[in-house]
Amino acid sequence: MANARKIAVKALMKMDSDDAYSNIVINNALNNSELTGVDRAFCSVLFYGTLERRITLDHILSKYCKQPLAEMNNAIVNILRCGIYQLKYMDKIPVSAAVNESVKLSKKSKCAFASGLINSVLRKISSTDIKMPETDNKIYDLSIAYSCPESLVTQFVTDYGVTYAEKILR
Repeated sequence: MANARKIAVKALMKMDSDDAYSNIVINNALNNSELTGVDRAFCSVLFYGTLERRITLDHILSKYCKQPLAEMNNAIVNILRCGIYQLKYMDKIPVSAAVNESVKLSKKSKCAFASGLINSVLRKISSTDIKMPETDNKIYDLSIAYSCPESLVTQFVTDYGVTYAEKILR
């Protein structure tokens, strides 16, 4: 039986390696899978949500990993991103399911060596109230909070001011 989480992670890895269009990558992944109905929808939401919130997810993840994300195995990083997305943005997914399924996925994805790390990081994140940064750099803060590139946030703030830019981002 096909696993929606595994397909989403593989599609995210393909995005990273091929610099491809997201809609084409996920459509191909879904069409080549045995997923139906609810599982296809879940896979799509997980894929697009993880992509959309990548800046925020990476910020959160970097707080819990000693090693820089760029130096970590791509599969592990994407499993963690999907796990965090489920924990923080998908209200209907139980914490235990997000954590346990991420650990199982790591074991099935030739990343069994990282299952302890994935379990530990996701459990810590699930029990922590994640606060977005509040620094002197409002551009950075908005970029992390709304998962938007700093260059675009800068353009919004320049064009519309901080208050209206934040409304646009929200």
